[in-house]
Amino acid sequence: MASPTTSLRLSTGNIAGAARISGIARGRVSYPSNVNDVFKVRLRRGFNYGVVLDVPARHDYDLYVWKPGTVQIWQVEPGCDWVGPCQWLQRASARGKGKLEALAFRARKTGTYYLQVSSWFSTGRYRLVVGRL
Repeated sequence: MASPTTSLRLSTGNIAGAARISGIARGRVSYPSNVNDVFKVRLRRGFNYGVVLDVPARHDYDLYVWKPGTVQIWQVEPGCDWVGPCQWLQRASARGKGKLEALAFRARKTGTYYLQVSSWFSTGRYRLVVGRL
C-alpha cells in the first residue's frame, strides 16, 4: 500500500465534489446528514490495486469502487446486483459493524476511479488507504 498521507476536505458526497486521494485519507461520515464521502484516484490499466477502509468498532460503513466514466454514485443499471456484472461498479465491500472493508482488483482501463465511503446508520471517523499491490 502507498504510504503518503493526504489531509483532505470532505467531499460533497458525489462525483462532482470528489477529493483527490494519494495514499491515505481520513474523513468523517454522519448518518443521516453526510452519509457519503467520495474520493478520486487515477489508476493505470493492468496493475493490481488494494483499497482498505478502517471502520471503528460498533460502526457500519461500506466501501465502493466506481469505474472511470461513472457520472454519479449509485449509477447502477437495471439487472445489476452487487454480485453480478455491473457496468460502472468495479467492486463493493459491505461486511457489517466494526469490520474492516477491503477490496483488491486489477484496473482494466487507465483513468479516474472513484472510492465511496458510505455510512449505514453510523456516525464517526475513518481511514481510507489505496495503493498498488
